[in-house]
Amino acid sequence: MTSTSAVLSRAGSGGRARTDFLCLWTAQTFSNLGDALFLSSVAWSATSLFGEGRAAIALGLALFVPTAVLLPLAGVVVDRYRRRTLLVATDSFRAVLTAFLGLVLVTTQASLPLLLCTVVVVQVAGLLFQPSMHSLLGQIANDDETLLRFDSWMLASRMLATILGPLLAGLVISRGLGAALLLDAGTFCISLIGLFAARRLLGTAAAPRAHERKGLLHEAREGFQVALGDPLFRKLAPTLPVIDLVGASLTLLLPALLLQRGILDPIAYGLLISAWAVGRFAGLLILRIPRVRAWRGVLMAVNCSAQALTVIAIAATPALPWLVVLFVLLGIPSGGASVSVNAYIQTHIPNELRGRVFALLQTTVTAAMPLGPVVAGWLTAWQSPGAALTLMGVLLFAVGVPPLISKRVWQWRSGN
Repeated sequence: MTSTSAVLSRAGSGGRARTDFLCLWTAQTFSNLGDALFLSSVAWSATSLFGEGRAAIALGLALFVPTAVLLPLAGVVVDRYRRRTLLVATDSFRAVLTAFLGLVLVTTQASLPLLLCTVVVVQVAGLLFQPSMHSLLGQIANDDETLLRFDSWMLASRMLATILGPLLAGLVISRGLGAALLLDAGTFCISLIGLFAARRLLGTAAAPRAHERKGLLHEAREGFQVALGDPLFRKLAPTLPVIDLVGASLTLLLPALLLQRGILDPIAYGLLISAWAVGRFAGLLILRIPRVRAWRGVLMAVNCSAQALTVIAIAATPALPWLVVLFVLLGIPSGGASVSVNAYIQTHIPNELRGRVFALLQTTVTAAMPLGPVVAGWLTAWQSPGAALTLMGVLLFAVGVPPLISKRVWQWRSGN
């Protein structure tokens, strides 16, 4: 296998490799942008055409059920085949598929069954992309610093796509869902160009080692056992879906919480969500500091508990300026911890099992996030937005106790 360092030396002070990674990052960003654009477009279309309650339930099931059921099996596929090939195949298929569906919806009156079938097909078509990308990064990075840099940029890519996707959807959805899908297909085409341009860097990743194939379900269970058998990862894994569950709840509860505090300006909502994103970016940048990076076990130990206490403080704080500060603080550990967890899997889980572990992690998060609005809505109906958010913070703190008291997590440093 040609190492990344060899590519750097041949490329003239790493210039070519940096260009290749920029192309890879561009591919990741446009692929993520396509996902965000698609989800925003179908959510708006379903609500406007079929009503809020009916559309929300049907759309949630269409997004959640196929993903939760098939992602563990997608992880097996990622571990069986060359990840670069899977990335190219996934975005090629999605480009053709979304273009076809866009043309269908441009010429056909949208119905709820057609919309839901579109959601299921496109969602399933993209299941291989994220596990393949995360697994591939662990192969092409030849040291801890490079890996963290790669992961930081990729997380920033997802944040950027999450911001731009809804904006683009808002611009084109007035022309119909078909137009949004055609634009979606264009993002996947740009992603393919980026993947092709980065082929030299991606070529440093060898194909997964051949192993005895024991059936999809058996190999998916094997990845689950490996993940739970890792002494550090099993402490951290339960916190990740709960963090996303509480994050989804906070997004839903925030408008009601602001109104309860007498803050009537909708700009305040956008300001706080932006402050949250600023905090996550700050967390990425702080982790780039070598001394911080060397002690990232401390971050992983306190991450969940720190976010829990911040959520409880948000529930109790009436003043907007202090809320802005708290949302920045909420994002800082989240940004650094996300990169650290990815890096841990990429360095401590065997290469031939990483796809399954990443898929398992994505499955738990996918399963937890739709529960956030449900739980938050029920708690708000029972008490109030502030009380609901406080209870969610208490839940988050309880889940964060095992890593907080784990000596192994506290002592985790780079390279061990």
